[in-house]
Amino acid sequence: MHDLGVFYLMSRAANFPDLANDPVELHALLVSWHDSIGHALLSALGSPESVLVAVQEHETDREIVELKSLTDVLYVANKIANRTSSWRDPELDGEVDTSMLETIFDADALAEIVAESEEEVLSLKAALGG
Repeated sequence: MHDLGVFYLMSRAANFPDLANDPVELHALLVSWHDSIGHALLSALGSPESVLVAVQEHETDREIVELKSLTDVLYVANKIANRTSSWRDPELDGEVDTSMLETIFDADALAEIVAESEEEVLSLKAALGG
């Protein structure tokens, strides 16, 4: 749900062939705007403020020592997801820095989290046609 803005922007980009056919420009648009667009969409749906803040700030780098809020949880979950299944193209904007995860989890715990979520991730991808 935190990357809802990506889906919306991609659906709108389909109406603009020059943009849709330019992977560099499309990727830049998605990276720059997906969190704000997701925030706006969820706000229009009446989502709670805690969800809106978490979606708006899920890409904002910060130091986290312990998970204290939904914003922290979503930020860390996004970093974990970016290690294995990011929609971002590293050739266009570099690798997403996930090193902060090492301050919260040891390697075994992180591997276990990823393994436990793998079935759900595959199910969601299948449901979305991927």
